[in-house]
Amino acid sequence: MLAPVTPRSQQLPTLAELALAQRAQLRRAVTFSEWKSAHPGDRFMVYARDSLREGPADWCAAAITDVPVESGGTARRVAYFAVPEPDAALTLPQADSALIGKCRLGHVSFEIADPSESRAAAIAAATRLAIGNAVGAETSAHPWRPGATAWRSAAYWLRDSIEIISGIAGTSSVAPGARPPSRVFVRLTSSVLSANFESSKYGIVPGGGDGEGPDAIATRIEETIRLAAAGDDAERAALALLSHLGPGMFGDRFATPDEADSVSALLATWVSHAAGLPPQRRAAALVAADLLLDAIGERIQLGDPVRASLRTRFSVMGATFNYGKLGDWYTYTRSWLKEARTLDPDGRAGEITFLTLMERGFETSGQCTDQGEWGFEAVIAQGEAWLRAHPRSAFAPAVHRMLGGAYADAVAVATGLAYQSGRDVAELRPRVGANRERAIAEFRAALTVDHTSPAARRAWDTAWRLLAGVGLTSTRFYCIND
Repeated sequence: MLAPVTPRSQQLPTLAELALAQRAQLRRAVTFSEWKSAHPGDRFMVYARDSLREGPADWCAAAITDVPVESGGTARRVAYFAVPEPDAALTLPQADSALIGKCRLGHVSFEIADPSESRAAAIAAATRLAIGNAVGAETSAHPWRPGATAWRSAAYWLRDSIEIISGIAGTSSVAPGARPPSRVFVRLTSSVLSANFESSKYGIVPGGGDGEGPDAIATRIEETIRLAAAGDDAERAALALLSHLGPGMFGDRFATPDEADSVSALLATWVSHAAGLPPQRRAAALVAADLLLDAIGERIQLGDPVRASLRTRFSVMGATFNYGKLGDWYTYTRSWLKEARTLDPDGRAGEITFLTLMERGFETSGQCTDQGEWGFEAVIAQGEAWLRAHPRSAFAPAVHRMLGGAYADAVAVATGLAYQSGRDVAELRPRVGANRERAIAEFRAALTVDHTSPAARRAWDTAWRLLAGVGLTSTRFYCIND
């Protein structure tokens, strides 16, 4: 007698079917509140740094459940929600814990743990085939994702703004019982959110940073070249060097020794012409030289111990370098920038100098020895003093924004984001509420004036998290040297 056939509608779903069913929810970017209403049996949580170790870094809320699957057992489903999109003016809401409900679905992962390597491989192969049949051929260019080096049988698709990745996580067995179960996974991410959603796990930026990126740096270089008025030959050399900058510098590779010597000669020409200029113009020339050297340094391997001749070329012109034993590397300590600040402290070159140093948390050693771990303290002290002296500067919004980031760092470190413990974070805890309010106030002051720059957009996200009572995922001026 034949066994009765179970109707397909009554069968348990496959891993691929579960994953593909989430595409509509991701395209809609359903809110955390909507998800909670539709999935009351899930376990819900608000962001905490160590609560979920393998998801995207920059989430604000998550929902977790286990779903029975056709292959046997269950698949763990974790839905991650991101900070909502702001309006065009980057208007900040009022503080309210209910804001968390507005977080948007940005990433859904499914995972099956199986102790059998062969069974896991079979599930992964079937899942890959089923997804391919549903969405088409795999995308050849695979983006880097955290943990990807440990994946096996990985496949990637990008369709209709949804990234889909399937594979097996974990390492292969080296001996019976020597490894944890293989984990077959499917991960779906809204590509609109993926740039922010797949950031560094700990979100800590060594040495700080709040800059606008290469375009803003190029603009500063062009302006200071004009201010220096160092002569046609010098300007041609500086502009020729500037033309090398950008994502395609040296074809996205390190410069050959001949190329490094050529671009170094251009910069040396500019610096030598600047030597006899009056103080304000020399300050501008030094700012341009500093920004150019910092921009090309990595590509010409300036810090490599074997490139001593390159460093000597600039050392005789006043550039200084700090050797780091940990990385066996020399760091340019921004000596030309510091000299420019003494030559023109209150002029335009001085303002650009101050802003550039503040973006780095006034940390130039490459080893966190200028300000220590808590670089945000220097940013607060010097930033507030600078605003008192320059309240009408065009750079005031950027300084307010960085002050907001510094106060936010104090909150983040006090609430558990500190990576190392060289200082006792307990001294920051009594001021968490006050520092949160100061951060929000500084962000509001900045965003009232500047709501179009990339840095302003990042600031809005940080301020929103503070207003919603969601943990911060990154710092700006907390310095580590490991």
